[in-house]
Amino acid sequence: MSLNIPYRIDHVGVIERVREFFKGHPSLLLGFNTYVPNGYEIMLNDEEKASSKKTTHNEEECYLV
Repeated sequence: MSLNIPYRIDHVGVIERVREFFKGHPSLLLGFNTYVPNGYEIMLNDEEKASSKKTTHNEEECYLV
């Protein structure tokens, strides 16, 4: 059985799609680096870093309760 794939996607394209898919979830985005080849690691931008700090704070509050 052959698969007819209309196009191929490169590393950069995959990273762009993953970044959009995990938008608002910086820990998942960083966790995806496990599956990314060396040199293509996903780095958080300023907006994602700010979101990460808020998420960490809320997670800490949940553990205190």
